[in-house]
Amino acid sequence: MLQTNEEIQQKFEMKYFKKSDTDVTKFIPVVKMSNTAKLNRCNLTVASCNRLAQSLKNTRSHVTEMDLSENEIGDSGVNHISSMAQDGNCNIERLIFVCCGLTSETCDSLNQALQTKDSRVRELDISNNDLGDQGLISLSLALANVNCKLQTLRLACCQLTSTACEDLNLSLQSADSSLKHLDLSFNDLQDSGVQQLFAGVTKLETLRLAYCNLTEGSGQYIGELLQSQTLKELDLTNNNLKDSGVEQLLSRGLASADCTLEKLILKKCGITLKNESCSKVVSAAIKSEKCHLRELDLSYNYLLDSGAKAVIVAAVDASNKTERLSLSL
Repeated sequence: MLQTNEEIQQKFEMKYFKKSDTDVTKFIPVVKMSNTAKLNRCNLTVASCNRLAQSLKNTRSHVTEMDLSENEIGDSGVNHISSMAQDGNCNIERLIFVCCGLTSETCDSLNQALQTKDSRVRELDISNNDLGDQGLISLSLALANVNCKLQTLRLACCQLTSTACEDLNLSLQSADSSLKHLDLSFNDLQDSGVQQLFAGVTKLETLRLAYCNLTEGSGQYIGELLQSQTLKELDLTNNNLKDSGVEQLLSRGLASADCTLEKLILKKCGITLKNESCSKVVSAAIKSEKCHLRELDLSYNYLLDSGAKAVIVAAVDASNKTERLSLSL
């Protein structure tokens, strides 16, 4: 039911009503009184973003989350919303622009907004947009700024390569960076990108690198990353790490006293555990008293029976903390 009184509501979803630029204006009073404004897939354009920004700017609203995904708002649309986010009266903490036809120009306006002292944005999802390396380089400048409060950044499928990884690395190592959760999945980072990206200690707690064209050559660099005292969750789905890469990753990472990883996803990583040394490393790592791992996902790997058995025995060992082990095909 659409509420039009002054009562605050948890969520407003425009897709259940009329969906077009011309309808946005009449829904603005409702948007203002909602904590979450779900405006995704509503046939909106830059005109809607302009109306929203003009109406919500310089006036107190209750919106803390705005989702404009799957609307062709373009860079100009995001520019209007970014301007709104810089206003001291704006309470928005979460912005979602998935699949909005954006380019690197969007990152310039977001960079400016995130560095504004009054900005409250803590979570930004701009996945499935053609931002390119220049876009990430621009965003990296904001991450190192003392005023930037961003804690979660999702950049899955944004046409990124290893080119921008060094700039991102410098920002992640900055003492002023607040970023804790990063998703770079479905980008062609390759081993060289991972090497640059994690040359040093970061404050990340969650990292997603699924479908990034990594090979066993990334094993040693990811292993060094696991020595971070903050990282809790790592997703490496569908990277061709093979046994040798996993062996490097675990022997350097989980075996370290500094490693605090609790969830490791290694689905579709070309793992067989055919090599006895790899099987022993995996088993020893999860049996170690130093290991904090609670969830290990080895699904969709063609594990030999002997290797799988060794992992299962290690996982059920009473001395370790593993709560969930996935080996499904």
